[in-house]
Amino acid sequence: MDSDIDLMLRTKSGDDGAFSELMTRHYKGIVNYIYRFTNTKENSEDLAQEVFLRVYRSAGSYKPEAKFSTWLYRIATNVSLTNVKSRKNNVSLDEMSETWGDPGAAEEDTSEEITYRKEMKDVLHKA
Repeated sequence: MDSDIDLMLRTKSGDDGAFSELMTRHYKGIVNYIYRFTNTKENSEDLAQEVFLRVYRSAGSYKPEAKFSTWLYRIATNVSLTNVKSRKNNVSLDEMSETWGDPGAAEEDTSEEITYRKEMKDVLHKA
């Protein structure tokens, strides 16, 4: 079984089968991770497709300096945060509480601070 880095390097050299294997390995985990930001299955799946599209487009510049999963989840975080920021004016308080925690915990927090705390909580949880 090839490592993720080996598969990504093969993808970089044009092996679409290697990319397909990467998607098979990581798709469900990425959807579940993004779901923590979106709370909707459909939106999570759409954003996961966007993540893998970015991975594929970035294959040519990929450098195996860290674990592949670290790089992949950083892309997923960026896509998720961009989505959250783009719809921040349309988020209900209930949805915000479910996604980021108690919005009343600090009255002066901005949506960016709440998002940052959520991202840090996820990173610490994974560690």
